[in-house]
Amino acid sequence: MAGDYLLRPSGGNEMNAQQYDLNDDIRVLILEGRIDIDGAPELEAILRNAIADGKHKLILDMAEVNYLNTEGLHTLAEIQAYSRQHGGEVRLVRLSAIVERVFGIVDFGRYFRDFSTVEAATVGL
Repeated sequence: MAGDYLLRPSGGNEMNAQQYDLNDDIRVLILEGRIDIDGAPELEAILRNAIADGKHKLILDMAEVNYLNTEGLHTLAEIQAYSRQHGGEVRLVRLSAIVERVFGIVDFGRYFRDFSTVEAATVGL
């Protein structure tokens, strides 16, 4: 089910996830805040629930993600694999500067396609 979620990790940091469905199998999530040891498990649960709801194709808008660590990378990799097992794919949109930097350091971009707009991400999905 699409909607808004507020993930409240311990320590006062938070991550927001708004989501909406483009069609029967594509869900868009607009992420804001930190994807870290506190927020990553909850984000993974939201993404797995989307796939369980039949949304095997996920588009993650990451323009407002201001922190990403190894837990976040692990979550993204797990969800990409899980989505592909179900005939889908995770595509990333509008990577923030910090996410681009982290992806570059660990060469993580080879696992994901990233796009400048949601519309561009849907082409061929």
